[in-house]
Amino acid sequence: MNILISINSIYIEPAKMMLSSVRKYNSGEITVYLLNCQLSEEEIKEFKAYLKEKKDIELVEINMNIAAIEALPLIEPFSIEMYYRIVAQCVLPDTVDRVLWLDSDIIVTGDISEFYNSDFGDKYMVVCSDAKPCEDLKQNMGIAKMIQAKWTFTNPKKLFVRC
Repeated sequence: MNILISINSIYIEPAKMMLSSVRKYNSGEITVYLLNCQLSEEEIKEFKAYLKEKKDIELVEINMNIAAIEALPLIEPFSIEMYYRIVAQCVLPDTVDRVLWLDSDIIVTGDISEFYNSDFGDKYMVVCSDAKPCEDLKQNMGIAKMIQAKWTFTNPKKLFVRC
């Protein structure tokens, strides 16, 4: 299972808890791709060691060139890391055919492998709804699944499907 995250120093501990909850309910190989521009080498080293030794999770750091996103408007309270899910398909290794974006402030309470392995149909991204009955459906980009090989902006109507 490939998981994609982006955190700054404030979210290291929540990310550890989120990934611990993923491991608790999901066996098998888990690789976390960390899109990083702000964590120090020491923070990365400690985070990587924790995941490997305590949770048997591999961490792959992808250094992000902040200049590549600098032209995008930052809107408070959102950080630069929010934009990384948009450009993920440009920086993930070609060997990654699908990846699950998880915000670091969630807790997984069950097996997510069925969701992870579900069919996208002709869509490029699946996002979970964040809706209550009788409310308009909103998309929760905190949980998004992407297929790298299909990701393209040539047909925006195919980008999203509700789950």
